[in-house]
Amino acid sequence: SGDGANDPLELPKFIRLHEGGADLVLGNRTTMRRNWRRPWTRSFANLILGAWATALSGKAYFDLGPYRIIDRKLMERMALQEFTWGWTIEPQILAVRLGARVASLRVTERDRVAGKQKVTGVSLRHTIRIGWHIIRAGWRASRRPLSAETMYGS
Repeated sequence: SGDGANDPLELPKFIRLHEGGADLVLGNRTTMRRNWRRPWTRSFANLILGAWATALSGKAYFDLGPYRIIDRKLMERMALQEFTWGWTIEPQILAVRLGARVASLRVTERDRVAGKQKVTGVSLRHTIRIGWHIIRAGWRASRRPLSAETMYGS
């Protein structure tokens, strides 16, 4: 990613899963113990939001994938509507609702070399507010009516 937290050497693993048939490939930081050396509150929040995505979609998620590949046709069918804090959870829920093949793989999280943390590492009030936005965005994605064209493509 642009902030350097994701290792570009892991990208070939994502590409292999996508070429193997996965429509959505997500990175998962929370199941690697060494990633928990970062503020534990961030990993814990990612687990909680992953559990929320699981509850809404029925697919087991442990993170809101920081590193992802989304197939172009799936992306078009999703007609994403969340462009601020909910952009992470919306495709994870919609992919399942649309019957897409979702895969995840463990990824390492590195120290940022650029940019600033916008969710954690700021005030608790700000973190909770953003978490609430993500929770609401997930709810909207799980309840959004899907047209036949969206469901089955054109």
